[in-house]
Order: sequence, then C-alpha cells, then structure tokens
Amino acid sequence: MKLTTLFFLGGILALTSCGREDDSRDGTRVESITFGHFYGECVGDGCVETYRLTGSDLYKDVADNYPGAGPYEFVLLSNEAYISALPVLTELPQELLNEESEEIGCPDCADQGGIFIEYVVNEITYQWRIDQATNAIPEYLVPYVELVNGKIAEIG
Repeated sequence: MKLTTLFFLGGILALTSCGREDDSRDGTRVESITFGHFYGECVGDGCVETYRLTGSDLYKDVADNYPGAGPYEFVLLSNEAYISALPVLTELPQELLNEESEEIGCPDCADQGGIFIEYVVNEITYQWRIDQATNAIPEYLVPYVELVNGKIAEIG
C-alpha cells in the first residue's frame, strides 16, 4: 500500500512540476485530456459534464454543449479538483490508442449516455465517444469508464 501511494504521489509531482514540458522520460508531451459524460434525453444541469485537464490545471466547461455541438467555455477549478482528476490521465488505457473507431459501442443510442474523451499528446488529437453500457464495450475499458464516471461525480 505504501509503495502504491509513493508511486501515485511521484506521478502527481512529476505532472505538476513539469508543466508543458515533456511529461515522461520518453519525450511524450501530454498537452491535455478532455473528458466528460453526455446524455441526450436528459433534463437538468448534469446532462452534459465536460472537464479539461492540462499539465497544471483542471477546467470545467460551463457551456454544457453535447460533444461536438458547440464551443467550450472553460472555467478554472481548484488545485484539489486538479489532483482528484489526475487518474483520468494516468489511468488512460493504452489499448484505447489502438482503437480503429472513435465510437466504441453505441453511446447514447438507447438513452444510456456516453463518455467523451479527447486526448492531445505530441500535438496529435485522439477522440472517442464510449458507450456507458459496459456490456457494449471492450472489457479493458470497463474500469476506465467507471473511473471517469466516479471522477465526474466527485468533482461535480
């Protein structure tokens, strides 16, 4: 347990101290990860929640547009929220980068909602819309979808 905590804190220190410099020893430069959930047949403030995590900050989108439907309007959140959101980046499954489609499952087709991920690394942008129904997505993605949903609920 102590070793895991040490690695986690070391990762946070590395991310927060490097800013926009190389975020790993292999020269990979993570510029941002934008993540959130969306529900088309929904009423209320929680239907669309979107966040952007950079090398030093976390922002929340207050426009609440369906992914791809309009511009973001980001506001800066606290450092505590930033630290809480870091696992969305550090736990991103590497298998996701090999997916051939930007749509995984059938997000929001049956009003079950979807997860949106936009990952920018080395000036390359990857985007995915992922089904909330865990039986419709690859097994490796299930823990990540649960993590993203948990962080959205935690950060609010």
